[in-house]
Amino acid sequence: MILTQVPIQNQDLIPPRAVQDILDAMEYSTGEKTLKQVVQEIQNGDSQIWIKFSDQMEHLATVVTCIIDLPNKRSCVIEFIGGESVLPHTQDIKAIEDWARYNGCADTRIVGREGWVKALKPNGYQKKYTIVCKDLTGGG
Repeated sequence: MILTQVPIQNQDLIPPRAVQDILDAMEYSTGEKTLKQVVQEIQNGDSQIWIKFSDQMEHLATVVTCIIDLPNKRSCVIEFIGGESVLPHTQDIKAIEDWARYNGCADTRIVGREGWVKALKPNGYQKKYTIVCKDLTGGG
């Protein structure tokens, strides 16, 4: 199994399975972005799409990353993870970390559900803080 970044020139052609993986991951978000915005960021090169394939080249999962420039450092943010068998595997997260390091990032971070803390701990990840939210729009 291998996690592969889709080259920028091919990001206009996001496979339907990848779109579904992103939609599935978005169900756990708090509406920060729409699918249209995510796709547009991928197509503009502001975000990156990674696809995990089985040894038989079956599409297993999709990851969306972006780089953010903070006042004191550059970070790679893993924004969306959808599908199966992705990231807790050392080789998957290492591919993203190597790419982030190459692009000048000082760290990699995931904003996600609590389960990622335990899953990624063997790869050196630690819980740094908690985000607590309250919807003020009445939408849920």
